Amino acid sequence: MIKGYQLDKLLYAVKKDENLRERFLRDFDAACLDFHLSDEEKSALKSRDYAALCELGAKDELILFLARLSKK
Repeated sequence: MIKGYQLDKLLYAVKKDENLRERFLRDFDAACLDFHLSDEEKSALKSRDYAALCELGAKDELILFLARLSKK
């Protein structure tokens, strides 16, 4: 599988789907169930470790989206 694919898949879905976005902010673990993320990916997302997300292969634009979303 391509590095960062599942991260990008989740972040893109969160960006486009308002219901998933709300669930992601309210109940992170439940929102991630349909995505095949490693423990390392989940940890980086949960802690908003943007450098780790970049190293794990997430696209820059989706990391920036997460950063903006997290400031709300």
